Amino acid sequence: MSQYLQDISFQERIFGLLSDEYDVDIEDLSFLDLFCASYEASGDDNQTDRETMDRLDFHRDGSLLSFTVLLSKPEDFEGGGTIFDALRDAVDESDQQSILKASGSIQPIDAGYATLHSGKLLHGGNVVTKGQRIVLVGFVDVDLRNTREGALGSAAKEWGRNDVREFWNQRRLKQKATWNISNWRYLPKKGRSCLGKCALPSSLLKS
Repeated sequence: MSQYLQDISFQERIFGLLSDEYDVDIEDLSFLDLFCASYEASGDDNQTDRETMDRLDFHRDGSLLSFTVLLSKPEDFEGGGTIFDALRDAVDESDQQSILKASGSIQPIDAGYATLHSGKLLHGGNVVTKGQRIVLVGFVDVDLRNTREGALGSAAKEWGRNDVREFWNQRRLKQKATWNISNWRYLPKKGRSCLGKCALPSSLLKS
C-alpha cells in the first residue's frame, strides 16, 4: 500500500484538502500516524478466535487534525461511518442523499472519499451491522506557530474532564449487579474475549 499511496501522491492530495479547509500551510502539516482499521459486524464473524470490533467508542485523537478514507465499497457493509457527538441532532431525515445519517454519523458515498475533521472533536466509529468496513485513518500534526501557546492544552484538559464525567454518569445509570473478572488474560481466547473487565450477570453464578 505504501507504494500505491506514493504513486497517487496521496500525501500531497490529503494535505492539500486539509490546507484548504483549515487555512493552514501545507508545509506546516506532517503525519503523526497513518494506519488501516477494520470494523466487522459481530454476527458475520464465524471465526470466533479472531479479535474484531464492530464500532469504536467516542474519543478524541492526539492530533489536531484527523481524517478517515473509506476503502471498502458502500455495498460491502451496512451501518458504519464516523460518528460525531456534536452532530447527533443535526440530521435532516428528509434528505435521503445526505452523507450525514442518523445519530450524527458521516457515511461517504463511495470508496476513496475522505472525512476530514479536528481530532479534538468527540467522535467514534459507528457500529457496523452487516459486512466489513475498512478505512485508512490519518493523524496529522500542525506546526505550533499556527496555535496560541497553551490554548490547546488547556482546552484538551477541560474536554477530558467532561468526557470522563459523561462516561461515568452513563455507566452509573446502566450499572447492574455483576461479578467482575479482571484477569482476562487467563481466559480462553476462543469466543469474543473482553480486553479489560468481563461482567458476568450474578444470576449465572447461582448454585
